[in-house]
Amino acid sequence: MRSKLSIQVYKFHNDNMI
Repeated sequence: MRSKLSIQVYKFHNDNMI
């Protein structure tokens, strides 16, 4: 369950880094 949220946060962070 927490995996989905983690992926979303990770993706968002990646977008912010770029």
